[in-house]
This record gives sequence, structure tokens and C-alpha cells, in this order.
Amino acid sequence: ALDVLRILIEDHECEAEVPIQGAMAQSWFVAAGLEEEDYLPACEAAGDRGWLETRPDGTMVITEAGFAAATADDAADGEDQEEKGEDED
Repeated sequence: ALDVLRILIEDHECEAEVPIQGAMAQSWFVAAGLEEEDYLPACEAAGDRGWLETRPDGTMVITEAGFAAATADDAADGEDQEEKGEDED
């Protein structure tokens, strides 16, 4: 589920609550090297967590919670890398 959010946020600079065309998001997912058959289950998992909402017009939005989850995890990864770098000195 986070893979979908990271592709949208990191690779394509999508922001919370801004509509994204579903077909465009799917093409970005595949272009990032992920399997097309994994796209819908990943979106559903993100939706189940309240991170991604689909709309009747075919668009989707990253929720504030989804944006926070994806960016908080990236921040934690950066901190872990910094800590590893400090240990190596």
C-alpha cells in the first residue's frame, strides 16, 4: 500500500487531497517497475487503511493520513541511515 503512495508522492510530487486520474496513477505504478496485477490490491489496501480514497469520477486522492504515513516512513528511513552513518565513524 505504501508503494502506491510513495510512487505518487516521491516520483510524481502528488499532494494530499489533490485529485489524481486513476489511469494515470496505474501507468506510473507500472512505469516504476511494479506488476500491473498488484496495482488494484495495493490501492484497496491503501484505501482500507484510510490512506487513499477513490471517487465516483474515476479520480483518487491521497488522504492527509496517507500522506503522513508515506512521508513519516521516509523520514524514519533517513534517520536510520544517519544513525548507521554515525556508527560507522
